[in-house]
Amino acid sequence: MLDLWKRPFDFRFALVLGLIILLAVQAIWSAFQAERKRGGANTYFNMGIADWFTILRGLFISVSGGVFFSLQPEGWLAWIPGLICLMVVSADGLDGFLARRWGQTSAFGEVLDREIDAMTTIIAALLAYQYGKVPACYLCVAGLFYIFKIGLWLRLKVGQTVQILKNSTYRKTVGGLNSIFLALALFPVFGPPATSVLAIAFIILVSVSFVRDWLTITSRISIG
Repeated sequence: MLDLWKRPFDFRFALVLGLIILLAVQAIWSAFQAERKRGGANTYFNMGIADWFTILRGLFISVSGGVFFSLQPEGWLAWIPGLICLMVVSADGLDGFLARRWGQTSAFGEVLDREIDAMTTIIAALLAYQYGKVPACYLCVAGLFYIFKIGLWLRLKVGQTVQILKNSTYRKTVGGLNSIFLALALFPVFGPPATSVLAIAFIILVSVSFVRDWLTITSRISIG
């Protein structure tokens, strides 16, 4: 993968744009499948304001990844990628509040919110790496969510049991701090070695979070 990154910029841009489109389609599809599984094959539902807000968050971060995937812009434009990412991260949770406020909670919205969060992490991590803010090894953090999903799918495919994950303070705290770190790392005033050291720290913290969750759903440990 890193060899592909050394190819000309046009190739890298096409690679990232294709990844963004793939992730967006996958996010919508996963959300629809979750809603269908909960309500049945003939389920029909109207997307609420919270769902559209989540999609708007995804649109903002996707545009940021597409437009600013280049050498870090200069002048006042250099602040835009970080500001967009920080805005998207800060708005996380507002869609859930809107869904509860308007009585529009759904499996679609819950899954879509998680998928957009994961997509935001990947796009922001790629931008941070492109700008030289984080080491290449940090990119593994961006893929952990999808590795976890594939593992879960394989486990269900072979008929093994899967426990339901409860809300975790550790998961929420580490995930939130990692998102804030990525957003701030995109600001021009921050850079190595500080961002590199923090990136290594978050590799460990996020990895521990996913290991805890995997051990929980496979009934190896029980975390309340």
